[in-house]
Amino acid sequence: TTAKTTFTGYIRQPGPFEPAAEIRQRLGAESLPLLVVTTGGGSDGGRLIRAYLEAVREEELTGAVSYVVAGPQLPESEWSELLAVAGDLPNLTLVRFCTDLVSHIAAADVVITMGGYNSVCEAVAAGKRPIVVPRGEGSNEQRLRAECLAALGVVTHLPQTALTPENLVAAIQAELKQRTSPPAILDFNGLERATGVLSQVLDD
Repeated sequence: TTAKTTFTGYIRQPGPFEPAAEIRQRLGAESLPLLVVTTGGGSDGGRLIRAYLEAVREEELTGAVSYVVAGPQLPESEWSELLAVAGDLPNLTLVRFCTDLVSHIAAADVVITMGGYNSVCEAVAAGKRPIVVPRGEGSNEQRLRAECLAALGVVTHLPQTALTPENLVAAIQAELKQRTSPPAILDFNGLERATGVLSQVLDD
């Protein structure tokens, strides 16, 4: 019941762990915009990555450095296809999995992601205004999250139905031109607060 419910806030991973300057130097983005693309698990993230790679191939993002994480659950056939497309693209790193994605998100100038809870929360908690492309079919969870957070001004919502290389580039360029950070209105102390609530329940 409502009387027994306690809102603890959002839960995020601790971090970042690696300094942003070190990540940017390693990727060659010391003085260039760093764009980080992540699809979470990646099982249905192929379309987003293909749109992004097409934008890079058409030289729509010249002057930026890209770090693209496909996700460990991306089907093998799609991974092979994306590797072939990305092979000769300049200033672009494509990996299947990143053990320290939190630090890469914190180092980014723009984050492009699907609408999963962890990816979105990590980006917003890092002070980014991520471009969120939620899942187009199945559960409405990602779409509702993107719509609600976009209404608060903390993310940019790009629906799957509008996902084209051109629209993606427009959203990225708009974010790069932003001169203000998104409002820090979400509570990310959920882990600490949940621990306190559980301790109180056990004490009672």
